[in-house]
Amino acid sequence: MLGLLAGLIRGHRARLMIFALLAGLTVAAAAAIPAWTGAAASGTTAAALADTTPGARAVRLGGVILGDADRIAASFTVAADLLPAARFTRYDSVGATVTGAGPNGPESFRLNHVDGACTRLVVDGACPARPDEIVLGPQTAARFGVTAGDTVELAGVPGATVPLTVTGVFRPADADDEFWTARTAPGLALDRGAMLGDRGGFELLGAPIVDITHDYVLRTDVRLDAAATRADLAALTPQRTGDLILSSRLPELLASLRGNEDALFRGAAITAAQLGLIGGFVLLLAAAQLAAERRDEAALAALRGAPAGTRVLISVAPGLLTLPIAAPAGFLAGWGATALAARAEFDVPTPAGPSLIWAGAAALGCVAVVLAAAAAHRPRGPVLDGLRRTPSRLRIRPLDAVTLVVVALAAAAWFERDSAGAAGAQGVALLGPALFALGGGLLAARLVPPVAARVATHRLRAGRLAAGLAALQLARRPGGHRVLALFAIAIALLVQAVTAADLGVRAADERARWEVGADRVLAVRAPSPQALRDAVHAADPDGRFAMPVLRTRQGGAALVAVEPDRLPAVAARPRGLDADRFRALAGLLRTDANPAVLIDGAALVLDVEADELVTATDIAVHLVDPAGKPVTVRLPLPEEPGAATVRAPVEGCAGGCRLSHFGFLPRPNGLRLRELRQEGPARTVLTGADLGAPGHWRPGFNLGSAMLTMRQDGPWLAASFSGAGQRDAVVDVRLRRSDVPVPVPVVVAAPEEGVNADGIRHATGFDLSPWPVTMAGGLPSLPGLGHNGMLMDYEYASRLIEGTDLNTAYEVWLSPDAPAGLPGDLTAAGLTVANETSIAGRAAQLAAEGPGQSTRLYLVAAVFGLVLALAGAVLIVTVERPRRAADLIALRAQGLSAAVVRARWDRVVLVLSGVTAGVLLGWLSWTVYHDLTPVFADGRAPTVPPLPFWAAAAVLVATAALLAVSARTDAGGSAGRS
Repeated sequence: MLGLLAGLIRGHRARLMIFALLAGLTVAAAAAIPAWTGAAASGTTAAALADTTPGARAVRLGGVILGDADRIAASFTVAADLLPAARFTRYDSVGATVTGAGPNGPESFRLNHVDGACTRLVVDGACPARPDEIVLGPQTAARFGVTAGDTVELAGVPGATVPLTVTGVFRPADADDEFWTARTAPGLALDRGAMLGDRGGFELLGAPIVDITHDYVLRTDVRLDAAATRADLAALTPQRTGDLILSSRLPELLASLRGNEDALFRGAAITAAQLGLIGGFVLLLAAAQLAAERRDEAALAALRGAPAGTRVLISVAPGLLTLPIAAPAGFLAGWGATALAARAEFDVPTPAGPSLIWAGAAALGCVAVVLAAAAAHRPRGPVLDGLRRTPSRLRIRPLDAVTLVVVALAAAAWFERDSAGAAGAQGVALLGPALFALGGGLLAARLVPPVAARVATHRLRAGRLAAGLAALQLARRPGGHRVLALFAIAIALLVQAVTAADLGVRAADERARWEVGADRVLAVRAPSPQALRDAVHAADPDGRFAMPVLRTRQGGAALVAVEPDRLPAVAARPRGLDADRFRALAGLLRTDANPAVLIDGAALVLDVEADELVTATDIAVHLVDPAGKPVTVRLPLPEEPGAATVRAPVEGCAGGCRLSHFGFLPRPNGLRLRELRQEGPARTVLTGADLGAPGHWRPGFNLGSAMLTMRQDGPWLAASFSGAGQRDAVVDVRLRRSDVPVPVPVVVAAPEEGVNADGIRHATGFDLSPWPVTMAGGLPSLPGLGHNGMLMDYEYASRLIEGTDLNTAYEVWLSPDAPAGLPGDLTAAGLTVANETSIAGRAAQLAAEGPGQSTRLYLVAAVFGLVLALAGAVLIVTVERPRRAADLIALRAQGLSAAVVRARWDRVVLVLSGVTAGVLLGWLSWTVYHDLTPVFADGRAPTVPPLPFWAAAAVLVATAALLAVSARTDAGGSAGRS
């Protein structure tokens, strides 16, 4: 028996080696796909978390509470165990508005307490240890004119001042530390000055209310447990959070990460299905060819009286004996190579368990294929029929049952895809592209024998022996139509994979153009919007390659402020939109407005009239100097009712300061402002008519419009404020100069036909104030915003900022031709370049997400499937070549010319027919199933159409490879024929 097996193996050594290679490749693919998918899921999730801002990973619990110590302590008790420290880092802060005596009289300040702040500060002195101690930022200390050891008078409510000891002046040890970027204590702007104190200081000062914030930021130094994190968020019920308000963007982030993994696993499932089907089909063809070839041995064994067990052994043993070597080798090759590649790409370990399970399943599938092929090709009927080289009669081919099953499954997949939709398609629908290609290839292959037979008859009767014999070969040999089906399936999958990969790359590049906004974007730190603008204009006076930009950091539709005259030259222009149209759209951002009021004197003089009901103690005139820094002039009001003239010195406005707004604490009720003048040089800044003119003043954006009533009953400016809550008692009531059109014109990311002036009425401004806006125009995509957001004018934005621009990110947009040394010029001008983003970098980031990884896996699988098809074709041709050579040699002996014998048109026709069928099937399958896997992790649809160029190039290369392999494997037959 052993000798019989050894003889069978020696007799079919080359064919068995090819079959072993096919089985090993199939097992390797089964081991590689789950290994790569698991590593890619972990790697892309970790990369996505690392790329997010702390705000996107944060859960915020905050609100306004009474300022007594017990309520503050109770809030901290609630926050202590709200979310687990194993997954979240907590940042706590308390803040309140207080008043103090600045250089020009009483001013409003923000006092904050941030837990753990002192360990991240560099303090000239000591941190506060008692309620009556505070530390100041350098700018705040300079405004008070104090140093460590001095005392400042602060008040939580008007009039009740409390002396606090300044224990030191601080600066952050690292301004980019997540501790500062993650926490969002309102008003704590470390680079512009601040006050930090003990938690008990708020009760000491008598602050009636405090803002309290507990930020929980998802940790990135531990592995994300998405299910546990979702459970944590689901447990945050109102009963646990008390009176505080819960807000978070973390659910959106978790949904995005889940979409990333779902896209990756869905793409891997589709890829595995396609490889499984094409690999199984190749193995079935190979096993069928080997089993058919061994029919001679089985028939001779039956003729010699061999028992049934020996005949079965002859049929199945050679194929099965290759699997114990091919399967382990395939697993080690597939999993080992993938583990090394995943370690290099994602720096994550790759567990072997899932790969081992799927590799074992693939090995069992190989066994089943061998047994099924042996059963289908066992000798039936008389022994001599088993020795015949050509069937004595027409019969139903063994693959007919396979064809019926595949076509039925393809129909079921299409029905599920059509009924559930692309997003909801599961199960057999994920096999749709592969089943479509396989079923179509099998049906196309069934046309080969009858069509070839008719062509052969016609060509032979016409005396065209070469073409007739080639067609006859295709009609008589069963391997021909199987090879055509194999080529059609491989080409169809290649067309789909290359089209998907090309679409993914171009869609990522197009989306990156809109999200980034320009070829390169520098994130910078600057003292003020005006300082940013001055630095950029100094580096690029003509506006050819650089533009300052302000961007909102959080919440709702993003708002980006740009300079309309520089936007067309610097921004990434929408594809298909000409420069003139783009420039006209940018011009909609500016419109007529009241002129700015400038003050360049050394003192301000104001004529006022107060009645007995006056509530304000002074008037703050808020100015902005040419560098964008605030200048506040305090004008004390007379203690007696009646008309009076008040004056105060002005410092730092010799170059011209813009009047921003009047401020009143607590309210302007009972006052009439009649005329504003300046001294040194002397001139009238605003007459009574200017002050009382309609449309020249409006309430500050920190107030609800219903709270402030403007009165225009004479040549003066008068208003009354009607606050209702505790917080309104200490609010800074502002009367703004209307030197910006309100509502502010914005261009929105929306189709132009859908733009409605009243479609959007408010936007969250750069100082967190609600700004009235009106839609002046739109495009489906806008630079720096993509498909959601608004553009506004930079100058308008800088003028509208009333307080600290807490909600602002500073950027510099650069065109492709910007000088390489420009970041250095900006640094020399006083800016700090924090990081740089480019269109190419963002496109690469998008391509590295789950959908991009699954597309690359799909492409590799398609190339791998083409290799399997080539190997299967080699095996089929190798098996058939001896019989074919014998037939042609016999014809040569009967006088057939050598030229006719050497003709190989049947192989060329076979390849071209398979490629043509494959291209048609691939295109049809893409049309039906192109949206089965998302292009982006967040499910956003691509904005570019699929193009055929790369797919056509791939098909040409594959066709050349198929022709070369077919010609090479047939060379031996040609040699025999000649």
